[in-house]
Amino acid sequence: MTIKTLLFGASAGACQYLDSVQDNEREFIGILDNDPTKVGTTIRDLNVMGPESVLKLEFDQIVITTQWSMEVYTQLTESLGIDKTKVLIPKKKTLKALKVEPFRDANTLILGRHIITLLCQLSASKEIPLMVDFGTLLGIVRDGDIIPWDDDIDFTIDKDCVPELVSVLKDFIAHSEYNIEWRIDELKNRMGETLGLLLLFTDQTGEIANFSTSFALREFKDGIAHHMPSLGMWHSPEKHFLSCEKLNWNGSKITVPFEYEAYLTYQYGDWKTPKQNMQLTDYANLNKVEFNDIKEASPKTYPLD
Repeated sequence: MTIKTLLFGASAGACQYLDSVQDNEREFIGILDNDPTKVGTTIRDLNVMGPESVLKLEFDQIVITTQWSMEVYTQLTESLGIDKTKVLIPKKKTLKALKVEPFRDANTLILGRHIITLLCQLSASKEIPLMVDFGTLLGIVRDGDIIPWDDDIDFTIDKDCVPELVSVLKDFIAHSEYNIEWRIDELKNRMGETLGLLLLFTDQTGEIANFSTSFALREFKDGIAHHMPSLGMWHSPEKHFLSCEKLNWNGSKITVPFEYEAYLTYQYGDWKTPKQNMQLTDYANLNKVEFNDIKEASPKTYPLD
């Protein structure tokens, strides 16, 4: 029996979910989105519709393909009255562009370690508060290395330090001994405000698996450090990012949040137990993001000028 499926979130996550489905069990019938500028467009020949359209459609399941999955889940089940059994929050991995686990490759793992250590060295030399964050921090603290099934490297930095961060990234590219092509992309909202940066590369030899290094900006408000790319959905007490600590790792010192174990507990709950295929519902603390804020942001990535 074919599952008539709607997606909610007309973004890259929808495309990546479509690519991740390798069977014929689903019939995709459309995409819902809160952004009125996307309504009436198409993605992969699927029409993008407003959320209220769901009340006129026959479907078996709605798969949420936006990072703001909890807000959309509440919208569907409470505001629109959709049966909870018909709403699916998929595993994060199905919404990722990469379908491989790059750090299981030895050469790629070496490059990942190089990126972490050299960026920490360069930022420390310039007294820039660049810190290892999220899954990268978790792997280093818990396992002593990058998590094998992770697919990117995570850093975070104060939003007021973007010019200094760009300078560090350019120095990194100049100092890197790898013969690969690097580029820096910038994540901006609709108003042109920078939310984060991405360090990307192209390896023409094919010897290194592709992955990204992200630099999320944090904004401090009312005692909270807000993760700007998620519009504050991810957050923590500001004390973890107003100052930092140094860890000895891989023959070098890396910069991590203050009281990093308490931060990991706030972020993940039981962070000492490895868990693959995490969902957003697995995080210990997530902020609710207002739909109007999501509509206004519409984050997009651009090459750095």
